[in-house]
Amino acid sequence: IAKGMVDEIRLKTHHSNFRCWELMVENLAKWLVLNKQVGLACAPPLQGFRGLNLDKDELYEHLESLDLFRHYFTAAKAKPWDHIGEVYEADLELTQPGQNMTPRAIVEFMTQSVYAGWNPEAELLCYDSCQQYILWHSLVQHVPPIHLKPMEFPLKTQLDPCVGSGRFLIVASQMMPKAPIVLFGIEINLSLYRACLVNMALFSNHPFSII
Repeated sequence: IAKGMVDEIRLKTHHSNFRCWELMVENLAKWLVLNKQVGLACAPPLQGFRGLNLDKDELYEHLESLDLFRHYFTAAKAKPWDHIGEVYEADLELTQPGQNMTPRAIVEFMTQSVYAGWNPEAELLCYDSCQQYILWHSLVQHVPPIHLKPMEFPLKTQLDPCVGSGRFLIVASQMMPKAPIVLFGIEINLSLYRACLVNMALFSNHPFSII
């Protein structure tokens, strides 16, 4: 479906494959912002799209008339993965020297290896539960729980310093949807950074920051 969007954009604009892929990512982001009711994974997931032009131009309306955005959303949520990255790499062959899109099997193996043996009591340590405990302690004891230190919470952070379109963060978030993890990503390529934001809005069950 993502490749189909790129093909439709090419027919309408006659741009290069790379620019058509960029426009696909941009219009997906626009659709996500304009359709907040679809039920995204992370809340609030859309802060990274601040400043995005939300005007429904001719191209956007054409893709929407074909219902490609909703079809992609439904299919991607059913099988979470970096599908737009696959189009970038495999279908359009847009990877540049120095860009390595890690295969899914390796991403899953590395993520499982990193978190092997870590079995957090996720239900007790979700952010809502921490906030509820702080509120309860303050109401009952009349003082905030200053005895708690941040290191006492088994919170984990995951950083991908070359995050690309977000494969490692997607897999970690999907693998442990209720675990207390905060996800971070750094990407020098602006187009892949934007693709990562779309992927994280779609699939991340955790707080994230992509820069």
